[in-house]
Amino acid sequence: MNASKNAARSTSHPGTIWTAIGAISGIVGAAIALLGVSVANHWWIFKQPTSLTIDAPSNGSIPRCATITGSMSLPSGYSVWVAQQGSGQPNYYNLTKATAASGGWSATMTVGTAADRGKPFTIYVFATNDQINGLLGSILTGPPKSFYYLSSLPQQVIEKSENVVRNGADTAAC
Repeated sequence: MNASKNAARSTSHPGTIWTAIGAISGIVGAAIALLGVSVANHWWIFKQPTSLTIDAPSNGSIPRCATITGSMSLPSGYSVWVAQQGSGQPNYYNLTKATAASGGWSATMTVGTAADRGKPFTIYVFATNDQINGLLGSILTGPPKSFYYLSSLPQQVIEKSENVVRNGADTAAC
C-alpha cells in the first residue's frame, strides 16, 4: 500500500511543480514585457543629450550691464538661469532667467554695484525643471525691492561657471 501511495504522489507532484514553474515563468515574462514597453515608450529620457555651456568674455572682463551667452541642449520643460557671485561672497545674486533661441541662450544682467569696478565675479549658469522655474520666477527683484539672493543654487541638471572681472569703464546698471 505504501508503494502505491508513493507512486501516486510522485506522479501528481511533477504536474504540480511544472504548473507552478509555468505560472511563475508567465508572471516574470509579463513583467519583463511591461518593463520593455515602458522603457520603449520612455527611451528618450535615457538617450536625450543634455549640455549647457557659457561663453567666456573675449577679453576676460565684462561691463556692469553684461549680456551673458552660451549654448544648450536640454530636455523639454527645462529653462536656463544665470546668477553671479562676488569673490569671497557666500551668496548668489541677480538671478536672471535666460532667453532661449536656436540651441543657444542669452541673459542681460547687472553685475555688481557701481563701486565694483575691477573686482572679480563668477557667473553661474544652470538649468532647472518647470517646478523650480516657477519658484525662481516668483522671486521679485525689481524696484522697489532690493538684493534678493540665493544662499545656494537649486538642484539643477547641469551647472557651469565662468570667472570674469568687472571692467572699470562701464558703471551703468541694466
